[in-house]
Amino acid sequence: MLFPSLIGAQQLKLNVVGGASKKAGPEFDDFNWGFAVGGELFFYLNRNILLGAHVVYNRWTPDEGSFTENISSIFNTNVEGDAFSIEILPLLRLTTRYNGGINFFLQGGGGLYVINNEITVEATDFDATVEETFGSGTRGRFGVLAGAGFTLGDMNSLSLDVFPAFNLIFIESGSTLRYFSLNLGLSLNI
Repeated sequence: MLFPSLIGAQQLKLNVVGGASKKAGPEFDDFNWGFAVGGELFFYLNRNILLGAHVVYNRWTPDEGSFTENISSIFNTNVEGDAFSIEILPLLRLTTRYNGGINFFLQGGGGLYVINNEITVEATDFDATVEETFGSGTRGRFGVLAGAGFTLGDMNSLSLDVFPAFNLIFIESGSTLRYFSLNLGLSLNI
């Protein structure tokens, strides 16, 4: 009986995602609010379980005051760089499936995060220039995503997903990068 239910449930959900994101944890004040943009493609295993792929780009700009607060009164400073994360994850989504109205879901996954948080601060005073680099260049790391939200609209055609998501990336030697995003997704079920 399992096989016929899977055949009847073969449906795809294409979700275009956009939103705002913010770093959390120790680097919370070092970076401004950023944006998130990407997409998800889900395959319905049955009416309430979806398996899919998630690709989202997040970008944050540095809060210049955080990087120059101890030297800006003495030197002319220039802060360059930004931080980004590209999430490439398989996802599992559990959802309610009522006709019309609001449906709720939980989703989670783990996979590859391509991250960069390298910021360069250049300080100049008369004839001397000092440059310091914070963070690291582009590298790939393992991380996890957890989120929950609700869907508005027709689950059989066009709908809107509203969901926060929390990301935890394992950097090295026990340190982590954490951020959350507040997302809107426009979904087309085909």
